[in-house]
Amino acid sequence: MNKKNKQKYVYKKYNIFLFITIFCISLFSLSFGTNLIKETNNSSLTLSTKFEESTSESFSISELKSRNLIYFLGRTFYSEEDECQWFNFSLSGFMVKFVGTELDGSFLIKTLGSPQYDAYISVVVDLNTSHEKSFSINLSNYANNESTINVPIVSNLDNMTHSLYIYKRSEAYYTSIGIANLSTDNYFLIANSKPTYKFEFYGDDIICGAYVEETSSSSTFSTATENPLKTYPYLFASNLSSTGVLTEISEIAFGGAPIFKSASLSSGHSITNIPMLIDKSNYGYETWDNSSFEPDGVIIDLGINDKSFLDSLDSNSEDYITYKEDFTNCYINFIDNIFYFYPNTKVFVASNMISLGDTLEALIDNVVLSFDANVYRINFTSQSLASIMPNNHPNAKQQYYASNELGQKLAEIYGFTYPYNNPSINTVFLRYVLPFIFILLICVCLPLLYYFNEQIKKIIILKRKGDKK
Repeated sequence: MNKKNKQKYVYKKYNIFLFITIFCISLFSLSFGTNLIKETNNSSLTLSTKFEESTSESFSISELKSRNLIYFLGRTFYSEEDECQWFNFSLSGFMVKFVGTELDGSFLIKTLGSPQYDAYISVVVDLNTSHEKSFSINLSNYANNESTINVPIVSNLDNMTHSLYIYKRSEAYYTSIGIANLSTDNYFLIANSKPTYKFEFYGDDIICGAYVEETSSSSTFSTATENPLKTYPYLFASNLSSTGVLTEISEIAFGGAPIFKSASLSSGHSITNIPMLIDKSNYGYETWDNSSFEPDGVIIDLGINDKSFLDSLDSNSEDYITYKEDFTNCYINFIDNIFYFYPNTKVFVASNMISLGDTLEALIDNVVLSFDANVYRINFTSQSLASIMPNNHPNAKQQYYASNELGQKLAEIYGFTYPYNNPSINTVFLRYVLPFIFILLICVCLPLLYYFNEQIKKIIILKRKGDKK
C-alpha cells in the first residue's frame, strides 16, 4: 500500500471510529429520558392454579349477599322494589371472586336519555397480578325495552381463580347503575377484603375524572371520556395497594358540587352542595350507615364551583362579604360533622387541582387553622404540568402527579411507604434537559469535527507536498 492510499485508509478508519463513538454517546444520553408516568404497576403474583372440572352458578343479588359472594365498594344501597343493589357515586361498585372463564351480569340503569350521558362501568380483572387487565363497558349499548339488561362482563379467561372489580365510571348526577344477578360458567368464591387503610373523598367532577381522556382544550362533556380510574384518589389507592398495603376508598362527588353554593346549582337541584350528602348513599335521599365504612382519613377537594358563584358577585358588595363568611362557616361545620360521624379520623383539606384564586385559598387556610388537631392542608402543584387542560380540568398527567403528592403527604402522617414520588427539578433536568443539551451539542459538534478533520487532512497533504519539494 503506497503512502497516499495508506493515508486515505487511516483517515477512513478515523472517520468511522468518530461516527461510532458519537452514535454510542447519543444512545447513552437518550437512556436518561425515562417516562415520567408509570401507567400500571403489575406484580409477578399469580392467583392460583388452573381448574379442569367445570360447572355453572347463577345467583341473584340477595343470594350473593347472603352467601358472602359479593363485596361492595363505596356507597351502595339495596332496593326491594327493583331487587338490585344500586351504586351511584363514581368508583362505587362491587368485587367478586370466581373460578371460571367468564362472568355475566344483569344490570339496571337510569340515565338522562342522551348518548352524551351513557352509563359506563370500568372492569378490573385480577388486580395487582401479572395478568391484570382493565376495560370499560357502555351499559347503555345493551339497553332495550326490558327493565333488566344482560351483559357479558368478561369471557375467554383461563379456567382458574379470578378476582373482578366493577366500578361505576359515569358520575352520579347523570347515571345510576344497579346489579341484580351474576353468573359464571364454574363457581363463585367467598368475596372479602381486609384493607389496611380506608379513605373517603369528597369532591366535584375533578375526582370523577371528567374530561380526563379528552385531548382538546375546548371539548364538550361526555361520560364516555370521564374515567375515575385515572384520577388521583384511585391512582393513590392502587399504587399503595400494589405494595401489599391494601387500601380501599369511597368517593362522594358529582359535577358542579360546591362546599357551599355553586352558580350552576343555585336553583332547580334538590342537592345543592356536598355537605348534604355526608350521610347519603346516592345523589338523593337514600340514607347511608356511616359506621359501615369508617375511614382512616377524609380528603376534601372542593371550592372551584364556589369560586364560580363568588366571581359572580361584586367584590365591594355586602353579598360578597356575606358569602365569604357563609362559605367559611359551612366548611367548618362540614368538618365538624365529619368528626361527628368519624371521631377517630383525620381530615385533609385539598385544593388547587384548578386554581381557586387568592380569596378562596385564604379562606380555606383559615378553616384549617381554626382546628387544633387532625386537620391538614394539601396544596396540589400539578397545575404546573398543564399543557392541555380539557375544559379547564386536570389531564391524566396532572392527576397522576397529584396522586403522588397525596401519597407522600399521607405517608408522612400514617407512616407507610408510598412507592412513587414526583421528580424534583434536578431530576427533571437530568432526565430531560441535560440529554437534550447533550444531543444538541453533538449535532453542532459533529459537522465541526468533520470540518476540522478535512482541514487537517489538507494541511497534512500540503505539508507532505512541501517536504517532497
